[in-house]
Amino acid sequence: MRTRMIKKIFYSYSHKDDKFVSQLRTHIKLLIQQYQIKEFIDNQIECGENLDEKIITNLEESDLVIVLLSPDYLASGYCQKEMNIAMEANKAVPIVARTCDWKTTPLGNIKALPKDGKPIAEHESFDMAYQYITDELRKKIKDSLCTIKCNEEFSQKLQKIDFLHPNKSIITLDDTFVHPNIRSNEGKRNDTIEEILKNDKYREVLFYSPSYSGKTTVLKYIYTYLLRQNVFPLYIQGISITKTKYFSDEIKKIFHEQYDGSFETWQQSNAIYILVDDYHHSISNNFYNYLRDTYKNIRIIITIEEEEYVSFFRDFACFSAFEKFKIEPFDRKLQEEIIKKWLLLKDNNVQSDFYNKVDIIEKQINEIVSSQNILQRYPSNILLILQAIDGKSNDMQITSYGHCYYALILNYLVKNGITQENGMDASMNFLSELSYDIFSCKEKYTEEHYKRFKREYKNNFIINDWVLNRLESADYPILRFNRDNGKVKFEQEFIYYYFLGKILSEKISNDDIEFFCENIHQKIHMYIIVFIIHHSKNMELIEEIILRCMLVLDKVKEASYLSDETHNFITNLDIPKIILNAKSIEENRITEREMLENANMDSIEENNNNEIYKGMKLSEVLSQILKNRSGSFNTLKVKEILDSIIGMRLRINKLIFEICEDRGFESFLTNSLKEFLKHNSKKNISDEKAKKFVERLIRVISFGGSFGIVNDISFLVYTDNIIDNLEQLIETKQKPSREIVIFLTSIKSGFKEKHFNQLGNLKEKYEKEQCFFANKILSYSIQHYLNTHSIEKQLELKICKLLELPIHNRQADKLLSLLK
Repeated sequence: MRTRMIKKIFYSYSHKDDKFVSQLRTHIKLLIQQYQIKEFIDNQIECGENLDEKIITNLEESDLVIVLLSPDYLASGYCQKEMNIAMEANKAVPIVARTCDWKTTPLGNIKALPKDGKPIAEHESFDMAYQYITDELRKKIKDSLCTIKCNEEFSQKLQKIDFLHPNKSIITLDDTFVHPNIRSNEGKRNDTIEEILKNDKYREVLFYSPSYSGKTTVLKYIYTYLLRQNVFPLYIQGISITKTKYFSDEIKKIFHEQYDGSFETWQQSNAIYILVDDYHHSISNNFYNYLRDTYKNIRIIITIEEEEYVSFFRDFACFSAFEKFKIEPFDRKLQEEIIKKWLLLKDNNVQSDFYNKVDIIEKQINEIVSSQNILQRYPSNILLILQAIDGKSNDMQITSYGHCYYALILNYLVKNGITQENGMDASMNFLSELSYDIFSCKEKYTEEHYKRFKREYKNNFIINDWVLNRLESADYPILRFNRDNGKVKFEQEFIYYYFLGKILSEKISNDDIEFFCENIHQKIHMYIIVFIIHHSKNMELIEEIILRCMLVLDKVKEASYLSDETHNFITNLDIPKIILNAKSIEENRITEREMLENANMDSIEENNNNEIYKGMKLSEVLSQILKNRSGSFNTLKVKEILDSIIGMRLRINKLIFEICEDRGFESFLTNSLKEFLKHNSKKNISDEKAKKFVERLIRVISFGGSFGIVNDISFLVYTDNIIDNLEQLIETKQKPSREIVIFLTSIKSGFKEKHFNQLGNLKEKYEKEQCFFANKILSYSIQHYLNTHSIEKQLELKICKLLELPIHNRQADKLLSLLK
């Protein structure tokens, strides 16, 4: 237990012992003056003040409580109350004034003064008794001065984060912190912050990443982690040491801003940690020489903005000994961790539909960050999106996703000192016009273009220079000027597309619509379409997207999963019947997200102009329209959008079947396999073995592709607005494929008894109609659901019985694995 620094003493006594209190205060007066200790005694209470409130407040504020024991003290209920408060706070120092039964009280286990607890009244010389007490108090106060304690104000700053939660008035760093995604310069990703701090090899550490990526939060976490280890780091903002040569004075000043205690004691600590946030090239190199020369056991951890690091410090000799780590955006696994923490702030009990809620929010965030193409998954961005999702906008001019982007932009501007009352409107208009100017420029947009634009803008609009300066060069810059190639661009792509979508929603023509849709395979045009939709309900644009989606593979039928379509795939379909496993839901979800991360589906070249790729992008755009605008469309339009999404994806599914049935494709794979083995393993394989392997591979591709497509469609069409009307809005057309899509969509918000009944009906129907492929897809989808979601135990048992699956007790299995 850490000793409390003694800066205030409270006297707890009976008024019948006034003489002893007065004598004691006389003897320790010099001690009080030497160490500048404050005192409280109840005779300081002025007439008219609330006696009880004043005493209790001062008792709680004091660092040491002198309990003057006597028969009268022990007989007083109020004195006993003071004693108990002091005991509970571990602040009591018992001094025995007169003989009494104090050893039978809770104070009996504490060393009492004078020596051996002998009462002052029984000493031949009162002065000797008081001098013993004075000496003991001096030791205690002196020892306490060696104590270092993070002061309350700075401790609160460490925990403060600038986010709002609807269910908790104040949220702290501990509430939302998830370990960052750290990569060393050697490419290693396994180091955690704790491993870095415990490794003696890492005595000087440098973290770098883009602005607003969580560097300060990492240092805050390191600070609090070290405090828990009874280590007392110093947090230094880089800007505070840019203009000083008197480093010793600055460090002492910073110490006293953060700690109560002796600076000299801190300097003699076994380990000195200096945390420098936002290091800058204007800081004198002598700073590090000073630290290394002054402190023997120094450990230095600094953060640098990535562009600053690349421009000034990549080859900086002073940093050659530093271990360098880049803070990268969250992967899907870490993103899920922060989503779960946010949801648990609403309700600390994990309900059966908890992971369904995680899935829905995760999907929303994935669509907003667009697989990190326009917005990176840094924790601050994720938290701002979560905050925006919870605080839905009433502005019907922009979509719910548009509101999330707006919240992110607003945060950047406010961080730069631009507020609703001062410069916000001018900034928004300037950025809108600038985005259109950049878009309209048919060549590289340079500083010359930008200077011309500013001159013309000032002729037409009013904007203060200080606003422009904040947009161009503040702590969280909106615009980026590349000094190497002279190019000017928005710091964050989503800000560019947000404002471009806003201005194009007012100016777009039919020719523009056709051009954007025709080139939707290129990300710039896809994002333009998406952001136009966030700002307006342009029906011409929506109709064009629906039409083009319907025309993709329009000669191909939808996959139905009927028996006459899939019988070739069912014959000898050599895949396991059971994928349900005994791993915990958490383990399964982590594995799934790691697989998705490694798949990297967004690595397809954007010059990929094939029809299927375009169709997939069109259906993704329609999905965003559905999620963001379905509440303001009539029922027929919603049905049309749903049918376009489902139909296009199932046509791709059918195309997979047709390709897999093509003998030429089978022959190509067989020959390719033989050639590969011949050249890479120097082995020959018979035609029969190669043919059997390829046949099995084709069946697995057919099944795996179908499984992925129906599950993906269920996410594309899911939205709260339509979940209760799925069967009325989506036509099944007597196709098991569409029935499965409806069912998988319906369980997105949780698996209930009605869903079990629907599952039973579908299973019975597919068995009767011999739709074995559909039954297998349905079974796999439910098993995957059980692996990654929690449902009521009785329902799970019924499902396992219905689908003839093994029953796992995940909690018991996990406990047994820990005991092995």
